[in-house]
Amino acid sequence: MVQRQDEGQQLVHSTINWGEKTLRNTRSDGRDVINDQLKEIQSEWEKILKKLTTSKVALETSLLQWADYNSSYSQVEQWIKDREAKLNKVSDKKPSTGKKGNPKPGMSSVSIGDRKAALRATNTIVQDIVSLEPVIESVTSKAGNLMQETPASEISSKYHNLTKQAQEMYAKQKEMVEQHQVKVNSSGIHFSSGQEDLV
Repeated sequence: MVQRQDEGQQLVHSTINWGEKTLRNTRSDGRDVINDQLKEIQSEWEKILKKLTTSKVALETSLLQWADYNSSYSQVEQWIKDREAKLNKVSDKKPSTGKKGNPKPGMSSVSIGDRKAALRATNTIVQDIVSLEPVIESVTSKAGNLMQETPASEISSKYHNLTKQAQEMYAKQKEMVEQHQVKVNSSGIHFSSGQEDLV
């Protein structure tokens, strides 16, 4: 439509020129009819131009919104995958071992220090995930504005599943640290201050 705007403009000008030429050879009672028709043509053309301009602005705004939404969605999706990978890395972490690959002397297969380190790492990931909630809400809102309910619900579902998984892992690790600490305390083994309980 924008490309054909010049063509339409030329047709309107041509029509008005021919109308004005026709007026010169028209009786007075017919001139009013021609003038009214020329005014109507000009009025209709201005309305078309206004609608075209409004549509163009709306389209460009929508394209910008789509670009922003697509970028935000992709970034959040990648962010969630990265946090899932971090959680898996923490949960798959091997126990500390001696030079021969055996657990360090005087410790269980997983030391209290290892458990606390994993708990701290998981807590950091949990806090990181929770801090992203406003961004998830923003992406969901953008999706709603663009009537993209399915992608919005998918990203929201992935986020809530990740949050639940991280919180459950943290709770499980905390419980294991507490149980391990009880066993350590009851056996009379003491560790350095670097391995004290998490606050």
